[in-house]
Amino acid sequence: MAKTVQPESLERAALKKWNSYRKQHSPLPNVKIKLDGNAYSVSPDHDDFGTGLALQMQATASAYHEYFSGLLSAIGNLSIRGGASDPQKMDYMLAMIAGINPRDQLESMLALQMATVHDATMETAARLKRVKTVQEQESAERALIRLSRTFAAQIEALKRYRSKGEQHVYVERVNVNEGGQAVVGLVEQGGRDGRKSED
Repeated sequence: MAKTVQPESLERAALKKWNSYRKQHSPLPNVKIKLDGNAYSVSPDHDDFGTGLALQMQATASAYHEYFSGLLSAIGNLSIRGGASDPQKMDYMLAMIAGINPRDQLESMLALQMATVHDATMETAARLKRVKTVQEQESAERALIRLSRTFAAQIEALKRYRSKGEQHVYVERVNVNEGGQAVVGLVEQGGRDGRKSED
């Protein structure tokens, strides 16, 4: 009988933190691929097809079945190994998208691009380690730099999109009223009704 090992206090704290982080993300069933005639069909690996599909769509912010079908098709094309889509690679791509927590289909599309660029970056980095000539090294280095810059730009694009309408500019102002009494306050530019508001 195997001995049960109790985690140390730091390990327990780490597990608690991970559990808390995991609860902030939606459940994401894996994909299941099977040969259906001459074509492959992709479905959620879940006891109930409808529930599994809904969970995958919710995790990827897919409002429409047609969009999610296209998203899966794109991921499937990016995950081809040995002439067929690799379900583990598809799970990996889906998990990257879901981990970004897209809030709408525009963010979902950007998350798919980010997952694609990240995957290509890792493959290019692996290719760089296998180069045999200076020309191959220079080509891989250029591709790696471009992909890394693209990914950084995508992160900034996502940040800008998510912060739209939430930016406030505060200008500190000193008003001197009649009689020489100064009132110090903050003025918010562009209030709800478009007018300046004073505290």
